[in-house]
Amino acid sequence: SGEPAAIRLSPYFAGALRADGRDLEYIQCEILDAGGRRVLSADTPVRFAVTGPGRIAALDNGDPFSLERFQGTESRRACAGRCLCIVRAGTAAGTIEVRAESPGLPAARLSIPVRGDL
Repeated sequence: SGEPAAIRLSPYFAGALRADGRDLEYIQCEILDAGGRRVLSADTPVRFAVTGPGRIAALDNGDPFSLERFQGTESRRACAGRCLCIVRAGTAAGTIEVRAESPGLPAARLSIPVRGDL
């Protein structure tokens, strides 16, 4: 792979969350080169921001040696070019907006619908 050029956010379930205060979406965050390949050497910090009827439940990167907190933080270092943002739905319907940014890269965005009738 080449130099880091973009961030890609991919939801695991890719459907609407229930507005029950417990439903979770697992969002994979990848650092990509200009050709769309994951940059395995990327270990830069990624800052997440969530707006709408939800919040960050936890962040992870799969690094067994990392001493970073899983909860109570908005930033996580990538490991092998990726990290994970777990978002918890609130109790109101609407749309959760997730934004990820890392130094020198354009921000990535993802929208997650939250429905009260599921």
